Order: sequence, then C-alpha cells, then structure tokens
Amino acid sequence: MLDQIAKTSNTLSFLLLLLFVAWGPIAQGSVFAGGQAIITILGALVFLFCILGVALSKRPRFYNLPWITSIVLMIIWIVLSILHAQYSFAAFQQGGLLVSMFLAALSAQYLLRTVSRRNIFGLWLLLVGTTMSAYGIIQKMGYGKTLTVDPALITSFYYNPSHFAGYIILALPISLWALLFHKSILTKVLGLATSVALFYCLLHTSSSSFPAAVLASSIVFTLWIWRLFRPLGFIFATSIVLLVGGSVWLISDQQKWPLIDQALKFSQKTSMSGFVLPRKRILEQDLKATQHTPLYGVGPGNFVYFMPKFRPDKADKGNDPSFKLVNYAHNDYFQVAIELGKTGLAIYLIIITLTLLSGRRQDMLGASLLSGLTGLWISGLYDAHSTVIAGTMAWAWVSTGAIAGFSIPSQDHAAITAPVESK
Repeated sequence: MLDQIAKTSNTLSFLLLLLFVAWGPIAQGSVFAGGQAIITILGALVFLFCILGVALSKRPRFYNLPWITSIVLMIIWIVLSILHAQYSFAAFQQGGLLVSMFLAALSAQYLLRTVSRRNIFGLWLLLVGTTMSAYGIIQKMGYGKTLTVDPALITSFYYNPSHFAGYIILALPISLWALLFHKSILTKVLGLATSVALFYCLLHTSSSSFPAAVLASSIVFTLWIWRLFRPLGFIFATSIVLLVGGSVWLISDQQKWPLIDQALKFSQKTSMSGFVLPRKRILEQDLKATQHTPLYGVGPGNFVYFMPKFRPDKADKGNDPSFKLVNYAHNDYFQVAIELGKTGLAIYLIIITLTLLSGRRQDMLGASLLSGLTGLWISGLYDAHSTVIAGTMAWAWVSTGAIAGFSIPSQDHAAITAPVESK
C-alpha cells in the first residue's frame, strides 16, 4: 500500500514538474495576474509530492550529495534573508519564488534519472519551445498580443523582449538536442523547425542575449561534431574558445565597438555604446551597494529600495539609468550579493561549480542543458535571467537538477539510466 502511494506521489510530482517548466513563460508575462504566484505554488507542490514519494519509498537512492547540500543551504539562507529584510512583503514574494525554484531543482535531481523520464522531459521542453516560438512569430505577423511598447520586437508571453531572449538561450540547445541527437525522425523535424523559429525570434527580440544564445548553440553543435569525428570536434571547440576570447578583447576596447556594431547590424537593436555605457553605470552602483550589504543581504525583492542610496551625485550626460527606476542589478552575481549577501553569493557560485562538475558524466540531453546554462551564466555578467526573470529561472534551475541527477556512480548507470540518443 505504502509503495503504491510512493509511486503515485512520484508520478504526480513528475507531472507537476512538467507543468512547472511550461508555466515559466506565463509566470513572467502579463497574460493575467497571478502567473508568478502560481509558479511559486507549483514549485512547492512538486517538492511536496516528491518528498512524500521519497519518504514512503523502501530504498530511496541519493546521489551527488554535495550538490544536494548546496541547494539545501541556499534555501536555508534565503529564508534567513527573508526574515532579516526591511520590506517583508517584497521579501516574502521574491524569496518565495526563489525557494520554489530551488525546491523544483531538488525534485528534478531525484525525478529525472530514468531513460523514459529524461526523454519525456526533453520532448516536453521542446514542445514548450515550439509553442513559444510559434506564438512569437504569430505576434510578429500582427496577430498576437504584444507586451511591449515597441511592436517591432517579439516578447511572446514575457514583459520584455530581453527577457524572452534570455529564455531562448536555454530553449535553442534543447531544439538542437532534438535535431542532432534524438532517434525519432519526427522529433528531428520538429527540432529543426523549432530551432529555425527560435533563431528568428532571437533576431527580433533584444540583442543583448544574442551572443550567449549563439555560444550555447555552438557548444551543442560542437558536441555533435565531436561524437562524429573527434579531431574536427576539437577544432570546433578551439574555435569557440578563440572566438570568445576575441570577443572579450573587442568589447574591452571602446574604439573597436563600431566594428561590433557593423558585424551585428542584422540583429543588434542597440549600439555597443548604447548598451555598455548604461550597464556600466548600473554595475558601478551595484559594486557600491555590495560593499555596504549586511550579512544576510538586504533581502529578496528589496534591491529596488536599497539601490537609490548609491546613486552618483549627478547624472551622466544623456540617458543615465542611475536616476531611473532600476529594479534589479542587471548582473546575476551582484543581484545575489546584494539581496542575499556575500555568503549567499558564495553558495550560489558553489552550486554553479558543482553543476559544471556534474557535466563530466552526462547523456546528450544533460550536455545540451548544460550548454544552455553555460551561455546563461555568462550572460549573468550583464543581465539577471537566472535570479530575477521567473520563466527563465524555472528552466535554468530545473536544468541544474536534471544535470545533477544524471551524475551518478558509473556502476549504477546501467541499472538506473542510459543515454536516450543514438550514437
């Protein structure tokens, strides 16, 4: 009897997890009120049924304990930060969302181990990406609801085109996984169509996420080449490293920004100076705020009340964002450091490190998810998709769980799971 209840709870938790990642795009958008509150509740329900199934199982198996411990520590630290926040309502609202994300990540680590579960999960992410890109194209044609003041940019279900572009960083590697690694011809066709549609949407959203999305996609493509012919894969991997290094060199020299503008004019909606200089002003404020952050941080959702204290004495020439409403740090690492303190940032970096280390033993679904996360975490240097944008957060943190869940001792691999793709 208890074993049957455990299996039912486990299955229900898995179904709720699928709903959780599908709800992500709705949670961020203004389709209707309460979208973000619902995803917070869904994350809690996913964990509730998952832990019930674990408690009633005869022999539950736990793997990757350092990763699990780091997630639990982050949840505890978020709760402490909420309790010490000055503005309690905002702290409970945003803090509840963050806790929900990490609870869903813990659940995914336990739920997404078997071949069938991982295959269903990957295909479900593909279908959600297909739906999002299709709606974006419909919106571009003039038949969909535009959630931005600029009708030329695609937002899909998101408030802001740059938020939708952040989601595409994670969605493109999944569509490429379906195209390049899945056995089914129908899935490959759908993966190709979705990849093309997502790339089209990327060109009509916000240019800030374009390099990260291209990097994530390039990593997946390189993995495919590597499996076919390792020397060529090595050449592709080396090329990616050189291109990233060259891009950093170009960006660091302001005199070379016109070259970047010229190279990306087909997709770039804002010039380099129009993007980098306002971001620099915000990051300067972030740095000052971090230096005055208390032990537990200012609390989740309290960034917007804390930041005005660190405005410069006078506005810079032109459009200075320092004297506007800046509701998040536009940098994942500063965002965590300010709202959760330096200890919270340390835990956050440990989670990222342990997730990357888990990538040493993955199927191609896990490798594709990690490719998307790599792009997202790099974009975290100039944006905050992993810590603020609800829809992207949902995909990102569940992805970390899926990766950590597959990183298990090699002797247990055959009994628990195996790659879902063909060689």
